[in-house]
Amino acid sequence: MPVSYNIELNSRPDSKGRSSVFIRLHLKGQKPGRVLTTVRIENASKYWSPKQKWTRWIIGHPNREALNQEILYEHDRIKKQVQAWQDAETSGTILTPGQLAERFRAGSSDLYFDWVDKVLEDVKEQAYATYIGKRSAVNAFKSWAGESLPLASVTPVLIRSFQDYLIKTPIAYGGKRKGSTINKMLERLDIIHKAVLVKTGVSPKKAAFLSPWNDVNELAELKPRKAKLTETTIQDVAALAVNTTRRRVTPVGAFQIWMLEHVLAGMRFSDVLFLRYQNFTLDQDGNPIHLRYEMLKTGNVVNIPVLDEGRALMKRYWNEKASPTAFILPYLDDTRPYAKIFTHEQYKQAPFEVKRRLYNDNAHWNRQVNLCLREVKKAAGLPEKLTNHNARHSFADLARRVMEQDVSLTMYDIQKMLGHSSLVTTEIYTKSLQEPDSTKAINAIFNRKKK
Repeated sequence: MPVSYNIELNSRPDSKGRSSVFIRLHLKGQKPGRVLTTVRIENASKYWSPKQKWTRWIIGHPNREALNQEILYEHDRIKKQVQAWQDAETSGTILTPGQLAERFRAGSSDLYFDWVDKVLEDVKEQAYATYIGKRSAVNAFKSWAGESLPLASVTPVLIRSFQDYLIKTPIAYGGKRKGSTINKMLERLDIIHKAVLVKTGVSPKKAAFLSPWNDVNELAELKPRKAKLTETTIQDVAALAVNTTRRRVTPVGAFQIWMLEHVLAGMRFSDVLFLRYQNFTLDQDGNPIHLRYEMLKTGNVVNIPVLDEGRALMKRYWNEKASPTAFILPYLDDTRPYAKIFTHEQYKQAPFEVKRRLYNDNAHWNRQVNLCLREVKKAAGLPEKLTNHNARHSFADLARRVMEQDVSLTMYDIQKMLGHSSLVTTEIYTKSLQEPDSTKAINAIFNRKKK
């Protein structure tokens, strides 16, 4: 009994508004199978013909003839391959539509990293840091597995071998990878693999179930204690005068940026650099009294008052004559294309090269400030590292400690100030900053004994 073929449009466009064309395989008494073609159509709902006349699947589109020809070519290619596979079955077994579709998804002609590259093109529309993290994981896997790896060869056995390689092989400077680093790398590759399966025609739900990365056990993680400073330590460090030959960023200036991140509710360094004058509400004297901004990483909106300490820290940068759209801190370049980005949505839609430039500029100044903070740490004799990000840790820890004494402050309030998307994230974040303290329990035991 021959297989029949229908041309089908995916009803869910991708992130660029393009719909994929599938060939649906039918065989009486069997569930149908779907094979993804290379054809992508923008605004397909406008041009897809409801009558579905042969070779006239797309109507009204400026390139309709070429697109219809592509669909016909894909139909004939898939039909020819199905026939070849059926003829090769010497036992007389008839391959089902599902088995045929699986062969197209995992056939030897489908190189895994070709599919991965397609997924990474979509990832370019996300934050550049997200793209870099996933690209780095892919490069490590490709370097180990080889560029010609077939999709069908990505199995739990292969992945466990890769995990073992990561554990045993030293990194560039001779150290060993942490369990958390390897787990994060494999997690990123799992996300990419699921996206590959979706591109081959598997539903997202089934892709999550089929991914071979699910069968790999996570490594034990030795989670380091998050470094943080108390309010007393912050005051002591702020009073230090650190000698330096640095000019653009000095140790004292770096710690003032650190304190600004702290008093602006644990604001991320990238968001501090991206602050514009228009993010602030001013009083009648032109002083900033309220801040509203969208986080670059998530797009979550943060609304907070600007207190005296925050105004004092910004005073060295504040220019009353500056344009509302100008950056307040003098590090990002107002003439670069990223200066035209004002919202998270605009950031998401920005060209990849613009995101890359913003990421690189942020990374450069983050590195410069952290180098200066290293000098501050040494001069202050601090036992823990001092970086931009632990200004956020220090604020979160302060908020947690205040919440324990003041019932009017809730975990939900802390979530909104930190800009977390989930309350669970905030609970985990603050809990990781908390050190075991049995003071209350000990007092309860021995005070009761005295009574």
